[in-house]
Amino acid sequence: MDVFANVCSIQSRPGITTRHSKLDIVIIRENIEGEYSGLEHQPSPGIIESLKICTRYNSERIIKFAFDYAIKYGRKKITCIHKANIMYTYKLSQYELNSESHRKLSDGLFLKVFREIAQKYSSYGIQIEDMIVDNASMQLVSNPNQFDVIVAPNLFGNIASNIGASLIGGPGLVPAYSIGKEYAIFEHVNCVIAIYAFPFFLCSLVDMRVLILLGRMQPTRCPQSFAVV
Repeated sequence: MDVFANVCSIQSRPGITTRHSKLDIVIIRENIEGEYSGLEHQPSPGIIESLKICTRYNSERIIKFAFDYAIKYGRKKITCIHKANIMYTYKLSQYELNSESHRKLSDGLFLKVFREIAQKYSSYGIQIEDMIVDNASMQLVSNPNQFDVIVAPNLFGNIASNIGASLIGGPGLVPAYSIGKEYAIFEHVNCVIAIYAFPFFLCSLVDMRVLILLGRMQPTRCPQSFAVV
């Protein structure tokens, strides 16, 4: 289906009192690669290898999607969440350590593409920043109002979405959709959590509210087919 973009809306809801108010964050995550590619194998008993896939093609289209979304809906700031600071895999000279060449290859590519595309959209006046996922998680909990649009690889976007859900009352109150050129799927930010987080009668009420919220969401482009989960 190639629904490469997942869009999650974190908005404070009337009648629900939480620690933080007036939240309005959109989390856009790459939806088909990264740690969720499902490419795992066991080279020998007791050893599991899992591949994290990151391509320039998919990085470019999710980041372009985020900028196009920000422009269409009048958003002012985009934060790129990454983990490009973690350990490198080969010995580097002091010059390389002081440059961006020490960035880890996968998240380093995502961050590099983000900065390249940001340059192309510079005329729109959108503020940009990048943030390591560790710090981003803490900032989401302690000071979430600083965020506007977040763009992230698959796993980090999923983490951010679930943190965001906890800020406004739970995953059952967070509408989201996954979208590509031809198809779109509308659902909770995390259907499994929503099912187990609430009793059946409350889950049913929350489900109805999410359906209403989903109806208000407007994708940046209209695919040919839609599905509601």
